[in-house]
Amino acid sequence: MAGKKMTTYQFLLEVAGRVDSSFGRATGAAGGKVGKLQGIVQKCGKVTAAAFAAKKVIEFAAECTKTAMTFENSMADVAKVVDGLKDSSGNATKEYEKMSQGILDLSKKLPMTAEDISTIVASAGQAGIARKDLLRFAADATKMGIAFDVTADQAGDWMAQWRTALKLNQDEVVTLADQINYLGNTSSEKSSKLAEIVSRIGSLGQISGLSGGQVAALGAATTGIEPEVAATGLKKLMTTMTAGASATAKQQKVLDSLGISATDLAKRMQTDAQGAIMDLLGAINRLPKAEQTAAIKNYFGSESLSTIAVLTNNLSNLKDQFDKVGDSSKYAGSMQGEYEARAATTENSIQLMKNSLNALKIQLGTYLLPIVGKGAELLKTVIDLIGRGINKVGPQIKTFVGGITKILGGLTAFISGVFTGNWKKAWKGIKNIFWGIVKSLGVILKRPINSIINQVNTFISGINGVTSNLPDWVPLVGGGTNIPLIPALARGGIVTRPTLAMVGEGREPEVVSPLSKLKKFAPGGGQSIVFSPVINVSGGGNVKAQVMEAMRLSYEEFKAMMQRYERERQRLSFA
Repeated sequence: MAGKKMTTYQFLLEVAGRVDSSFGRATGAAGGKVGKLQGIVQKCGKVTAAAFAAKKVIEFAAECTKTAMTFENSMADVAKVVDGLKDSSGNATKEYEKMSQGILDLSKKLPMTAEDISTIVASAGQAGIARKDLLRFAADATKMGIAFDVTADQAGDWMAQWRTALKLNQDEVVTLADQINYLGNTSSEKSSKLAEIVSRIGSLGQISGLSGGQVAALGAATTGIEPEVAATGLKKLMTTMTAGASATAKQQKVLDSLGISATDLAKRMQTDAQGAIMDLLGAINRLPKAEQTAAIKNYFGSESLSTIAVLTNNLSNLKDQFDKVGDSSKYAGSMQGEYEARAATTENSIQLMKNSLNALKIQLGTYLLPIVGKGAELLKTVIDLIGRGINKVGPQIKTFVGGITKILGGLTAFISGVFTGNWKKAWKGIKNIFWGIVKSLGVILKRPINSIINQVNTFISGINGVTSNLPDWVPLVGGGTNIPLIPALARGGIVTRPTLAMVGEGREPEVVSPLSKLKKFAPGGGQSIVFSPVINVSGGGNVKAQVMEAMRLSYEEFKAMMQRYERERQRLSFA
């Protein structure tokens, strides 16, 4: 334990010494320096806090990027089914930006994540709902999901079905949701059961002369019966009462005993379906108890017996449910009120706060996505080229394990650096990638290496270009980055600091050497060659022209001689 403490103290002293160069002198002196030591400790605390804050900023930037990518994927599903969000080239349009921002804004108002809202929008778009109605549809579906205690996806599916099957606009869909919600609050049956029944047989009810609200009222009167069983029984009620002349002899016999005509009943269903149902079930209810079950079974069928029996035995309950959906003053605004009551909870308040933070992450991360995209393109090129090189070396792969390890380590560092905004780390990763390639696959991948370097420079230029347009407040890259390019030195150049460079890319031999040792690479092993022609000028004529012509001829002769010399020197060096 003591050794651990001493190690900790030693580490703190080393850190303190780096923070304040006077620390050594202060601690080396005699007592009385405690105040100085306290000041240094405070500086250490500030450095630690700053490092911690920087780490958190980097982590937040990475989280923003990840969140933005998730939202981008969900918006891709929206763009596939909603016209006008992408142009012919697949690029986002202004309408896409409006839709994206609209979904983010909606998530700040409703306890539903932006990704979940976009899922509802995509489903609605696929159902053929107009683009201008999509955001309202998503908002209504979210409210209905909370009011009915179901998922927003389920609520959205129901709403879409009602719009299509019952030929309703969005205002009418909300009215139907109000009716169902009110019935659920004032009857023994849940709103979710009634919504399911309307979704199953609503269109049949409309053909039979019933509105969606009246179908829901029938469902509310099927006390204690499961949704699918209730829907089956109500479906049989509608098809049998509208059969008219198609009624079977057994069915007609039951109606005759009740004093009802099958054709008259079918006609009345189209003008007053609610009244026709109440009258028929009332007539059955007035039969002797011993005959009621047989009448229901013979007229409606045995599969609907339990459902019709519940309605027949409690006609007052059925009438109450019909009355509820017939009075708009009772149900109007019911769903909105239910939503507000359920949403006014601590859990939903926390969800709204999370949604606002999530929206901020998406907005910040969207600025960083082009950088990540360019990084991914470069990595794909690098990985593909390395893969082709490895296929070439085949069995000799074991001899290159050290270099490949360096490559993989470089790839990891580069990915981590790009995704966290640590450009120094990303640049170091690039260096390690190329060092590993040169070490293990240099000869085989000579041309691919040059291709990779060109890709890297393109990527770096793209990063610098993208970030130059970012606002200053964007973490890590706001205001632009200035990552250096990898220089190509075929035309020469002077390097004054450690630099990753591309050499040998020209069509002639190149020299890489410190300036102090450059002479030994000159022709003749470092010897000096002096060009000093002797010019004889005869008297008369244009003396200057004679001198210039003699110089030209001497230089051409000297150049040809040097070329022969260089070829001979190279021939001997390879011998």
